[in-house]
Amino acid sequence: MIAKSGFTLDANRKIIQCGKAQYEAYCKIHNEAKGLYGVPFLYFERLDALYGKIVATMENVKGFGETVVNLQNEIAKSKGKASCELTRLSFIGCEIVEAASVFAKAPDHMNMMLMLPENLRREFILKLLADDKRS
Repeated sequence: MIAKSGFTLDANRKIIQCGKAQYEAYCKIHNEAKGLYGVPFLYFERLDALYGKIVATMENVKGFGETVVNLQNEIAKSKGKASCELTRLSFIGCEIVEAASVFAKAPDHMNMMLMLPENLRREFILKLLADDKRS
C-alpha cells in the first residue's frame, strides 16, 4: 500500500497516511486492507527487518495482510516456545505468570532468553524476575 502514490507511513504514529476516499478505493481492489485505516502498525520495523525491502516497497509480497498474519504467527510461536521453556526449566505457576508479564512489557527479553545457551536461561529469568520486583 505504501508503495502506491499518495500513501505514506507516519513513522511516529506508525500508521499509513492517505485520504479516506483513496483508502476505500484501494480496499475495493485489495480486500486484505479493509479495517486498517488509522490502525497503528506497531511491528512495522520488525516486519521490515524480517522481510527487508520487500515489505517497505510491497514488491513480491502476496499482500500486506498476509505478512502481518505471518508475523503474528511467528510471535505466537515464540510465546509458546518461551512458555514451554519456562516449564522445562522448573519454574512454578506464579513464576511463569510473572515472567509472562515481563515478556509482555519487553518482548525482546523473551527472544533473548530463547537465544541464550540452555545452561544460562534459568539464571536469566531469575534476574529478570528480581529486577521486575525492584522496579
